[in-house]
Amino acid sequence: MLKAFLVREISRSYHDAARGFVMLGRTRMALKWAEKELESNRIYVSEDHPDFPEELEFVQKLSAAVKTEQPVNESVIQWLDSQDSGAACVVM
Repeated sequence: MLKAFLVREISRSYHDAARGFVMLGRTRMALKWAEKELESNRIYVSEDHPDFPEELEFVQKLSAAVKTEQPVNESVIQWLDSQDSGAACVVM
């Protein structure tokens, strides 16, 4: 039970970091944290989870934005916001 809680919190932290970097316009760093979230979910939750394909799709869109140096697709921003953990994003 504790392991599941910790994995969920780590995953949320990665997600929140990705969201924060998108908000700052630092797409490459956002991709780094989104990939960490995806890998964490792959290992601890599995690719069979119903949300995994959607998460993979958005990481791929973020990756495409980095490779083409284009703005992040609005659907990625909406997905990051919809998955918000509720914690305030603080930039220091």
